[in-house]
Amino acid sequence: MYNLAMAEKEAVRVIMENQKRVLVIRRGLGLKNDPGKLSLPGGKAEADDYAAEAEREVFEELGLKVPAHLLTFLASKRKMFRGQEWRQTYFWTRITEGQVDEAKLSFRREEIAEVLLLDTGQVDQMRDQFAFGDGVVAGWFLSNFLRRLWCPC
Repeated sequence: MYNLAMAEKEAVRVIMENQKRVLVIRRGLGLKNDPGKLSLPGGKAEADDYAAEAEREVFEELGLKVPAHLLTFLASKRKMFRGQEWRQTYFWTRITEGQVDEAKLSFRREEIAEVLLLDTGQVDQMRDQFAFGDGVVAGWFLSNFLRRLWCPC
């Protein structure tokens, strides 16, 4: 049960898709929370314009410019995480092969150990490797979203 007296925290996550693969980051091994776990790019939202916050977070984490107007809202969900109520807002966008080139991405190795492009099968196989903040549910959500997006029917 949610304790509504607690301060709500806001976070944004971005599903960045390229040719039926999704960009996922592996968190740095020296991080306090969830070291070595997989995560979608994003982080704590500091303002109410969630698309702008997602744009800022992707740039801060990866050095990748994804304008807010190219982000499509997917879902917003509330959950308890480490004793606090959080609302995670998810966005989707397509990115080009050139944007994904790790040599062109700028990220701090202590925060991000690696950047991966995973297909649906790989996301399914790696569900248990997602950070608790995203968790197995995020892996399930992501793989089901990708199946719907890429369904040839």
